[in-house]
Amino acid sequence: MFRDVDEVIAELLRRDMPIKKNEIDLDFHQPVREWSGRLSRPTLNIFLYGIEENVRLRHSEVWYTEKRDDGTAVMRRSPARVDLHYLVTAWANDPEDEHTLLARALMVLMRAPSLPEELLPPSLSDQKNPIPLQVAQSVGPAHLGEHSRIWNALDNEARPAISLTVTIALDPYKPLTAPLVRSREILFRRMDEVATQPDVFWTLGGTVTGIKEEQGIIVRDARTGVASDLVEGRFAIGGLRAGAVELEVVRDDQVIASSRAEVPGPDVTIQI
Repeated sequence: MFRDVDEVIAELLRRDMPIKKNEIDLDFHQPVREWSGRLSRPTLNIFLYGIEENVRLRHSEVWYTEKRDDGTAVMRRSPARVDLHYLVTAWANDPEDEHTLLARALMVLMRAPSLPEELLPPSLSDQKNPIPLQVAQSVGPAHLGEHSRIWNALDNEARPAISLTVTIALDPYKPLTAPLVRSREILFRRMDEVATQPDVFWTLGGTVTGIKEEQGIIVRDARTGVASDLVEGRFAIGGLRAGAVELEVVRDDQVIASSRAEVPGPDVTIQI
């Protein structure tokens, strides 16, 4: 995936600078002294030097659920948002040529708030959000000190560089698939009546089909009057005792459909 991000950045620069074939090299190697000594053409180096989770974008809901038509639900953990930190440097015989390259690259990157969707390969097409770019955002002594440490580690002379951060969603977790919960049992017992049989109440769920507008529609137990609103065609009526129940679909106090069901029992489908 990281290599695919590299390729999209390179393609963006080739397309929008623009770079003629063989005029300028784009390189992702570590810009160590040995590497720079072998260069024969002007080169833009895009060096990935750091990878870290963006905790500010950490999702508040760790798990989320997707319902399927086959009666199962898939629980997925929210993906991590990861920052890829790059240094973009220019290498040429003439400092003026290097500065020109840097300026052209900076203008291209600053015009792109995110990696263009039309350049994304299949491995990055499932990102739920645009892949944002932060260009030349870090400033100040701390930032300059960080760059100085990088060049010392690379054993090369310090050069002007564009800071580039790309934030991608990374999902290292396997989804969990399980049956949908169709009924719920609630037991009530007085604390001073330990030996007595507890009262048992159930929740019955189901679906109403054949309606175009859910506004104002409820599903109720005809015996007790306990009702449930519709949410995306589904209802759930709680506080039911075991046995047969008569369900009514009501709009504006008018019963428009009914159905019998057993509690506890499977999901109920009521066709209008």
